[in-house]
Amino acid sequence: MVRWTIERYNISPDTKIIRPFWPDSDYKTLDYPEGAVVIDNPPFSIAAEILRWYNERGIKYLLFANHLTLFNSARHATPIVTNAAVIYENGANVSTSFITNMDTNALVLAGDLATRLNALKPQKRKAKSILPGDIHNAATMGKFASLGMCEEFTHDEIRTVKNYCGKGVFGTGLMIPRDRGVSMMNKWAAAAAAAAAAAEDEEQEIKDMREELNRKQ
Repeated sequence: MVRWTIERYNISPDTKIIRPFWPDSDYKTLDYPEGAVVIDNPPFSIAAEILRWYNERGIKYLLFANHLTLFNSARHATPIVTNAAVIYENGANVSTSFITNMDTNALVLAGDLATRLNALKPQKRKAKSILPGDIHNAATMGKFASLGMCEEFTHDEIRTVKNYCGKGVFGTGLMIPRDRGVSMMNKWAAAAAAAAAAAEDEEQEIKDMREELNRKQ
């Protein structure tokens, strides 16, 4: 994802890339050269504090973020939705997205980055949305990114949704233009239908092979 970050934001080869989050280290005491970019996995429990600290000092960053609560930090920076299955050093398997202050968009659905990350550890995913086509939380947006979709939304194109049909939207929801939301849902439906058809073909192939073997016995 470092290469993806460098490519997307045209980061110069001589730019200092900093990883400040290590055990027993304090990111606030480190030296940040002018123009440096922080690319690292911070403690999720203090993510909001970290984002504010970097934003106040104009320090550029792209940080790992807990996918399910990604939109909680949308007011501080731009969420980059990937919903990638990342296994961390402590063995935890966490659905992961990213957040950055280097993007001018309000939301980025990074299917290209999700594809790269998921290729490292293929995951079988079953997408299911209980929200309408124009309202999505990080979980449902992540399903689209996992299929390789790439979308960008400006600040004028999204609205924050805390509740829907009398129930809270887990992790906060974002309303997007309905035509684009429906288009994304249709793409997901087509991909799901194709996957189901492929699975059915595989199942039939296995059944045919089994019958052939039984006839030969």
